[in-house]
Amino acid sequence: MVDKLISDHNGDAHAVILTLLSEREFLLNELQYASSAMGHGFARGWKPKLTSMS
Repeated sequence: MVDKLISDHNGDAHAVILTLLSEREFLLNELQYASSAMGHGFARGWKPKLTSMS
C-alpha cells in the first residue's frame, strides 16, 4: 500500500504526506458533520473526539 502511494506520487514522499494530511482533514470534517447531524441518544451519548492538526 505504501509503495503504491509513493509510486502514485512519482516517488515524492513529501507529496504523499501532504495528500494523506489533506484526506485526514477531509475525513475529520465529514465526521464532525455526521456527529452534529446525529441525535444525542443515537450513540448513547458518545461523541467522537475531533482533533485538527491546523
